[in-house]
Amino acid sequence: MTLKNFIAVLLFSLISLPARALIPGAEGNFNPALRVYFAGSSSVDIQIKELMMIICEPGTLDIFTDDQTKPEGNLFVVYYCVVSPADVPGLSTTHNLMVYKSSYDGSFTGLKALADGGQVHQLYIRPWISSDEGSCKFERADPASDRGIPVWIRKCDSLFYPYALSTEMQPVDVAINDFEPELWERRGYSFNRSNLETTIFNQGSVSNGNTFGVPVTLALRDALQTAQGLPSGSELAADQPSLSRSQIASILTGNITSWDQFTVDGFGLPAVAQKAPVNKRVQVCTGTPTSDLRAQADVFFNNYPCSTTSTSSSQDNTSFSSAWDGKTADDNLNPLPLFSAVTHSHQSAGGIADCLNVLQDANAWAIGVLPIEKSSTKFRFVAIDNVLPSLKNVANNTYGNWFSATNNWRNPNAPNPPTGDKRKVLELIHSRLVSPSILAQINAYFSQSWTTGPQQVGVLALPYKSLVTKVFSDRNPVATASREGKTGTGKPNSCKTPIIVNNAELGSQN
Repeated sequence: MTLKNFIAVLLFSLISLPARALIPGAEGNFNPALRVYFAGSSSVDIQIKELMMIICEPGTLDIFTDDQTKPEGNLFVVYYCVVSPADVPGLSTTHNLMVYKSSYDGSFTGLKALADGGQVHQLYIRPWISSDEGSCKFERADPASDRGIPVWIRKCDSLFYPYALSTEMQPVDVAINDFEPELWERRGYSFNRSNLETTIFNQGSVSNGNTFGVPVTLALRDALQTAQGLPSGSELAADQPSLSRSQIASILTGNITSWDQFTVDGFGLPAVAQKAPVNKRVQVCTGTPTSDLRAQADVFFNNYPCSTTSTSSSQDNTSFSSAWDGKTADDNLNPLPLFSAVTHSHQSAGGIADCLNVLQDANAWAIGVLPIEKSSTKFRFVAIDNVLPSLKNVANNTYGNWFSATNNWRNPNAPNPPTGDKRKVLELIHSRLVSPSILAQINAYFSQSWTTGPQQVGVLALPYKSLVTKVFSDRNPVATASREGKTGTGKPNSCKTPIIVNNAELGSQN
C-alpha cells in the first residue's frame, strides 16, 4: 500500500468528510458514496472516462475496471472520486461519487432494465470476504496509471469465474444508446417506453454525434493497399484503402464469404497480397443482436429496419468471444458450414476490438464495426467510398456513418425517477456531453494512425446545442447537419438522412 493510500484509509476512520479513494481490500473502511448507475452503449465508454477526469476534483479519481488493457472498461467500469458544489452546480454537499457503467449484454439490455424497472450486472467492488466468491481482489494495473489516474483491475484465481461472482445486480439510472430508443421497437424489441423521459432537463435526450467506422486487421489493410495501388503499410491519410458501402453491406449480410470474391485483374485478393491469410474465409467481428454497434451498422449499411425489404447482419456462427474467456481464434477460424462467412458477435466495443486483435495475431483477415475512438496496433479504419472518418468529414456530412446518441432517464411519473443530488449529477453529465468546448477536450485524447494533427477524430456537438459560432473547428467540433431538425425540437430518427442546417465547408475530405 502506498503512503497516499494509507493516509486515505486513516482519514476514513478519523473524519466524516469524503476521503480520497476506496482502497481495495479495506474491509470495514468503505465510505458511503453517491452512486449513479449507467448501462448501455460501449461506444461512449471512452467519452465517459475522459469526462470523469474533467468533472472530478483533481487528485481524487480512481478507476476500477474488468480489463487491464482498457481503463474505460470492457464490459464494466466504476469511477470513484470527490465532487463538490463547485464541481456540480446545485449539489447539496460534497460527495464521494461512484459512477458505475455496464455494457453487459448490449445496449438494449440497459434500456429495457431502465424502462421496465429491471436490473443489470455492474462491477462488484465492495470488500468481499465470503468464501463463496472464491479468491478475488483488485490489483493496481500495469502500467500503473492512465495519465496519473490509479487504475484497479478485478482479478480472481480462476480465469473462468462466472459473472455472478464478479458482478452484482443493480437498477439503472441512465441508459445510453447510440440512437433513439424507438429504433429498438423497429427492430422488434419491446419495453415500457412510457416510463422514459423525452425532454431531459429541457434539452432533449439527444447528447452528441458519435462516429462509427469499419476497422480491418492490419494484414488485410496492407493487402487492400496493394490491390488499390497504394504503398502497403503506409499510415498516411492519402494512402488508406477504401471499401464501398455496397461492399461492406455485402460482407455484413454474409453475401461475401471468401476474400477471393474480391479480385484484382482476375486474381483473388489473397493471391496478390504480400502474405496470404491462414484461410480465405471472411471473418467479421460485430455486435450481438442487442448491441448498438450491430444496430447502427444495420441502419447505415443495410437500411435495416428502415425498409421492409432490408435485411440484418449475419448471426454469430462461432463460440469465439474474447481472449479472457479461454477461447482462441484457432477454435473458430474455420467452423461449419464451410461455405459461409465467419461471424463473431460481442457484447461491447471492447470485445470487438479484442476479436480483431486476436484474429490479426492468427493471420486471419477480419473486418469489424467500431466507434472511431477505438485504436490498436493490430487494426486500422478504412475509408468508406473514399472518405475517411475524420472529424471534418463528419462535421461537413461527407462521411455519413454517424448517429445521434441519447441519454435516457425515467420521467417524474415513473417509478424511482432521479431526484436530488443524483439528478444534479446527471444534469451535469448530460450538459457536458452536449458542450462543444468539453467535447473538444475529450477529442484531444483520440487519434488514429492516419491523423496528422490533434483532434481529427472524435465526437461532435449537434448544431442546435452550440452556444458559440457554428463554424466547425478543432476547438469547436459542431456538426453541420441534424436528424432532429434545425431547432433540435424534432424527435431523432436514425432512418432519416441528416439534413444540413449550418454552413458546410467544401474542399479536401482528408
